[in-house]
Amino acid sequence: MKKTVLIFGASSFVGSNLASSFVKDSIVYGTYFKNNPNSSDFLSFECDIANSKRVRAIVAFTKPDIIFYCIGKRGVLNAAKDPVITEELNNSGVFHVSEAADLFNSKLIFISSAFTFPGDLKIRSSIENPISNTVYGSSMSSSEFYIRKSCLNYLIIRAPILYGKGFNIKNLNIWDILNIKLSCNEKVYCDDKHKVGFLSIKTFCEYVKNAIINNLTNITIQFSSNDYMTQFEFSKLVCDIFSFDTNLLNIQKIDIPMLSAISSKTMDDGLGFFLKHDEKVGDVVFQNKSIKDDLIDFKRSLNTKKTKLRSI
Repeated sequence: MKKTVLIFGASSFVGSNLASSFVKDSIVYGTYFKNNPNSSDFLSFECDIANSKRVRAIVAFTKPDIIFYCIGKRGVLNAAKDPVITEELNNSGVFHVSEAADLFNSKLIFISSAFTFPGDLKIRSSIENPISNTVYGSSMSSSEFYIRKSCLNYLIIRAPILYGKGFNIKNLNIWDILNIKLSCNEKVYCDDKHKVGFLSIKTFCEYVKNAIINNLTNITIQFSSNDYMTQFEFSKLVCDIFSFDTNLLNIQKIDIPMLSAISSKTMDDGLGFFLKHDEKVGDVVFQNKSIKDDLIDFKRSLNTKKTKLRSI
């Protein structure tokens, strides 16, 4: 029997790819705020996540087995520009969806981030309680804490930087930017100070499905590559594998906005956001891949027909 999946934030990069992955063997519904996915594969509902009655009505109508929460200001820099909206999306919205999930016996899967940790170059395990020094990471760790304490049936998934084929030109990920600009022989500016893992959205969706098949419940798990790179190093690897011109890559200094009340660390040496796999979970959910191997697998998966980005 097919499971019913409801994705809050189906027009986001992660949400749209999860929808595309799950429509093959599940009944999928999605929500959006301004950018309608306009997909023929699943039904979408307009939803202001701050409206608890609207959230509850959508969950009551769709009766999902699984709810994904993919809403929020994605990325450290974007979140820092608008901390009030970040707080509303990453915290208040989680409260409303979590409440509805419990009311209708749905499993809540919350997509979190490596940036919940402070970037102190330590490899962090899934059982550690994160304390972040960024607006984005702090809002994510607060949401994690609330879900662990309040939700009856949940799964928290921490991920590194995700890349892959996007569906919305207003929501470009690092692969979209590199592919579009380098294909047009345009310069690309990249950070070469802060290190993090990188994982293709295709691999990420496969891991998520495996976690659901194995009924992982009421725990936090982490997906990542088994190595870490700066954005510049990752972009060079993309150029090597996809035969782009590395001369188009330029180093740009990017300082991550820090919460001064928490952090006393200077940014001179760069930060590192490293996730460690849980070995017991890893045996049944994912393979231990390097960034290079995952990029090669991602290249093989690309169809000759290019995904058309929608401007909506």
